[in-house]
Amino acid sequence: MNKDIYNYEKDFPSELMTLNLIEPIINDVRKYANISEDVYHNIMISVTEAINNAVIHGNKFDKSKSVHIAIKVNSEYIYINVTDQGNGFDPSSIPDPTQGDNIFKESGRGIFLMNELSDGTEFVITSEGTTVKLKFPCK
Repeated sequence: MNKDIYNYEKDFPSELMTLNLIEPIINDVRKYANISEDVYHNIMISVTEAINNAVIHGNKFDKSKSVHIAIKVNSEYIYINVTDQGNGFDPSSIPDPTQGDNIFKESGRGIFLMNELSDGTEFVITSEGTTVKLKFPCK
């Protein structure tokens, strides 16, 4: 088992301004993980989508709720968890944005992008909220 070389955890306000705060954190991760420019961009897009979904769909802009971000880095992978305090959802119920009329919709691509850009996406749904678990290579 690989030892963690970087750990970060913090609660953020359930506001879209939280998106502005994530880039410096991901830049800090770059200091510890030897990631390519492509992986960096994949992380930024995926985490932005996860936070956006947590604020809008999970917490429904409720300022009394927060979005929790946890990051762990070892020599092989970067693990990023984004947790909201919402009621959860069924990921399989989200329409495929590459099919039919969904292609023309202005939203609904977040989960698709996270799945495509990460090495692993998992949704853990509990009565306390939903956690999106993302995994990226350190290369």
